[in-house]
Amino acid sequence: MDLRLCELARRYAGGETVTDVMKQVLAGCDAYSDPAVFIKRIDHADVLELAAELDDINPADRGRLHGVPFAVKDNIDVAGLPTTMGMAGEQPIAERTATAVQRVLDQGAVLIGKTNLDQFATGLVGVRSPYGAPHSVFDEKMISGGSSSGSGVSVAAHLVSFSYGTDTAGSGRVPAAFNNIVGVKPTKGMVPTTGVFPANRSHDCLSVFALTAKDADMVRGIISGVDGVDPYARDAALVGLPQDSLRIGVPSAASLEFFGDTQAEDNYAAACAALSKAGYTLVPFDFDPFAATARMLYGSAWVAERTHALTPWLDASPDPLHPITREIIEDGLQYSAVDTFDAIYKAAEAKVALDVVWDDIDVMCVPTTPSFYSLAELEAKPIQLNKQLGYYTNCVNLLDYAAIAVPAGFRTDGLPAGVTLVAPAFTDAALARLGGQIHQLLSGATGRDRLTIADQDTPDAADGSYIDIAVVGAHLTGMPLNSQLTERDGVLRETVQTSSEYRLFALADTTPPKPGLVRDPESGGAGIEVEIWRLPESTLGGFLKLIPAPLGLGTIILSDGRQVNGFICESRALGNAVDITEYGGWKAYLSKTA
Repeated sequence: MDLRLCELARRYAGGETVTDVMKQVLAGCDAYSDPAVFIKRIDHADVLELAAELDDINPADRGRLHGVPFAVKDNIDVAGLPTTMGMAGEQPIAERTATAVQRVLDQGAVLIGKTNLDQFATGLVGVRSPYGAPHSVFDEKMISGGSSSGSGVSVAAHLVSFSYGTDTAGSGRVPAAFNNIVGVKPTKGMVPTTGVFPANRSHDCLSVFALTAKDADMVRGIISGVDGVDPYARDAALVGLPQDSLRIGVPSAASLEFFGDTQAEDNYAAACAALSKAGYTLVPFDFDPFAATARMLYGSAWVAERTHALTPWLDASPDPLHPITREIIEDGLQYSAVDTFDAIYKAAEAKVALDVVWDDIDVMCVPTTPSFYSLAELEAKPIQLNKQLGYYTNCVNLLDYAAIAVPAGFRTDGLPAGVTLVAPAFTDAALARLGGQIHQLLSGATGRDRLTIADQDTPDAADGSYIDIAVVGAHLTGMPLNSQLTERDGVLRETVQTSSEYRLFALADTTPPKPGLVRDPESGGAGIEVEIWRLPESTLGGFLKLIPAPLGLGTIILSDGRQVNGFICESRALGNAVDITEYGGWKAYLSKTA
């Protein structure tokens, strides 16, 4: 079944119900032959109960992911479900849902299950789990890639529309390459990891698998933004990439590494030839220092960050750790605090030294993996082959770059291959657009069923820029003018308070009724409730035309000290207005005066 978001939207617009679609999704999951994909499936009755609730929502009020099935890697919390991290036996039930999961649930997405993984997200292979080893959707003898193994397969097998993985060393990219799908690794900190069990907490990213770059980037956009909990989360304006004369960096011949896999080497050479023929400027660069930086992740005190996370299990009885996981984690015990700071300094120095590459190129295009291994090969050389798989992936988070893995066609043995595009931090939206174009150029197909990729599967936004706006009245969720935001692909980020320096007035003679927010340093109140909405910058001009005087956009100071753009009111309009500051917000005022 084609579960791309555009196809689901078409079906729902044509009158199909979420209930009908979810019955098909559940049937597909039940029938799938690989039992190692999911660790926990959501009960059919619970899925269909939520589907019925979504069917009752007025079409105008549907979320952006209305009726979209998804899965999450089982190191990510969902309230009411255990988070196994790939450990056998009974595990504690999560009390809260991870921020990124809650954000898509709020947009109408439907959780289907929690997926298998290399235990504690330690590995790029997908075989280190007591729940079995998912295989590639193209060959049951071949690995699925990891650590986000089940998440990658669930999308590639057309069981769900998108899934969450995590990516510290490549776990959100390797399964994409081995299963002919897209894997987005956002800029570090762009998506809060609140509710995600850490591997290397300071470098972990929550990643998105989907059939297309457009679908993956849409989800990334919805789940991006600080949540006030994750200390590593960060907000920044998205950065564009050149639209013309794009310079694509490719590893020089001397720094390419395929560990003897001539089919992988031939596929990458063909990809580079296709890019050159399409008009892209290819610029060779030395990848060796990037590979050397990659080796820091497991070959220095950085591995002790994983040890820190797993310390409670090192002496547990019975031993819950996979033997390879234990070997890797115990390696971190050898390092001192001095070693740790040395590793931190060396990574920072490497970034300064290697960032000069962006003077000559705009984006890198590297093989996602240097080879593709069978389950039998991994069993014989579990650590060596895992290290080889990370040759092109392990450096990206250490250097604070964004990345997207896309399909690059098929090898002569019928197995899929992929390339990864890497660019500086916060180029995510522009990188996704480029990824969609290159996916279409190099492969033109996605998933196990090789669905045809078309222009509609490439993100639309050319500049990748967004802006946050604080709304206070008729644009709030459920209010008469909220559709002016949603029809422009606006996404609710958070509900917050202004600082105490603001007063709120009910304006006279406005249709629909509107409040006016005015800054008054003498107010001394508790602050006014506002919603922060994120709009694509390309839609801002049209939105501004809809704002009537005496309202306008200005700078608003929030209770936590942040400054955001938001609705303010000219003081001249307050003559006949009623001061409603004591209510703390427009919705509270309306509910108490109705």
